[in-house]
Amino acid sequence: MKSEMKTDELTKTLNEWALAAGRSMLSTHTGFIHYNYENAFNLHSASALWHTIPLYENMCFVLALFRSRLLENMQKAKDLLIRLLAFRNLETGNFPIYLHHYPHCHDQAVGIRLLAPLFWIQKYFGHILGEELKEKMVQAIERILHYSLTLQGQRPLSYSLSVRLAAAVQAFGKLWNNSEWILSGQHALDLFAQSPIDGWYTTEQLSEILIGLQMIYENLTDSPWNNLWQYMQQSWHYQSCCYAGPRIKEWQIDGEAKPNLYDLYAGYFAKQFSARAASSAPFHLQAALIQSSNAIWQNLEQRFILEGRHNTNRWKINNKPSYAYTWLEKKLDKASLHDQVRTNFALIWGAASRMHSFICQERLSQKVAVVEIEGGVELLFHFNALQEIAGQRAIECFTDFDPAMELTIDDAKGIVFEQGQTVRIKSVQQQVSFSFSVVQGSGHFIGHIMRSHRHAQCGDKLEKQLQSSDWTLFLRSIRLSEECVVSLRIYF
Repeated sequence: MKSEMKTDELTKTLNEWALAAGRSMLSTHTGFIHYNYENAFNLHSASALWHTIPLYENMCFVLALFRSRLLENMQKAKDLLIRLLAFRNLETGNFPIYLHHYPHCHDQAVGIRLLAPLFWIQKYFGHILGEELKEKMVQAIERILHYSLTLQGQRPLSYSLSVRLAAAVQAFGKLWNNSEWILSGQHALDLFAQSPIDGWYTTEQLSEILIGLQMIYENLTDSPWNNLWQYMQQSWHYQSCCYAGPRIKEWQIDGEAKPNLYDLYAGYFAKQFSARAASSAPFHLQAALIQSSNAIWQNLEQRFILEGRHNTNRWKINNKPSYAYTWLEKKLDKASLHDQVRTNFALIWGAASRMHSFICQERLSQKVAVVEIEGGVELLFHFNALQEIAGQRAIECFTDFDPAMELTIDDAKGIVFEQGQTVRIKSVQQQVSFSFSVVQGSGHFIGHIMRSHRHAQCGDKLEKQLQSSDWTLFLRSIRLSEECVVSLRIYF
């Protein structure tokens, strides 16, 4: 879907996707959408036959039905809304994750997430609900807000959920002329806009934040959140339609970045969607939450360079028209020593029809430093022999499998490489090469090339075993001194 579309066409497209996703999961027996979060990655397997009924996805479907503005759909929306509101816990005001959990509510976040679809239903369709249903909705919203704000003081929420809650407080304050809520929500949002921004660095968190902020601001460029708007614009690689920011917790499926709601937001602001984002999936239900906006991302085909810190670790994004790369350093951090998704380096390229990537990550080093060099980057991995990593994969690189791609070692075919040899990856649009060496201490490492999956790969386990989506290029440690530093120079 490379061609550009007008904003009103995009809004209509997004709601049509939400309706299509909802109908594909709608049960003819119960009249509800059936979906299970634990099977969310197994969308194309038989194991994805769900029997659970989630509140949030069903409420998003209600909103999508209303937004279609078709008489038949709006009547279905009202009927479904009546049934969903009946599952409110009368004691706490919260809702269960799945209907069969009722009256038990195991997740405080359910009520907070429900506030966004309930807000848009109340704001734009409250006048057609009828007094009885409208009163039930108001009661449900007030109880959710009271419950969530009370619990927030006892159990701190994530940054993104805190933004959603604060935005809901202010939004309903404006809708119902409650000055106390308006001031409370505005004060909280202003603080979050100025607070540490570690919550900006995953696409799932960015989606949560945008859901909340759109309840307040029609245009983020004229708000205290302009810095977030600029970050999102400059960290989106327009050519491949992909997030180019630090890889803290991004997933992969079928050889490409796994799309989520942020791909739809970014596609809306950039006025083009990738093929992977346009493919029907359960997250499309949340497309009903995306509101029309005149603000679009500008000058996306120019170069952007961003630098910052995640916790105490430096990161950098270099976003060019033909490709983008990002790196993330790592200091001694016990919490992240075994993080399988966190990525030290990622290079992305391609098109809206198909993106490609080359990544490098480790799970065993004590520290990772990054140095910019002419034509590429140098990653310095600090190992400690006391970790007993002999025989294990010390450093791993992955690139998605492409029949047109050529992999060579010193310009010859091979599957084993050693220190000083150059491994080169040639694709139609991009070339990447790297070599490794021990620059401090002593150590012996052997490199191997094989088909495999990167650690962030999602999908059915059996399917993953039968067909891999990546080439894996890894260094296996044979022996090393007590302190050993391995240099990996990557050129592109």
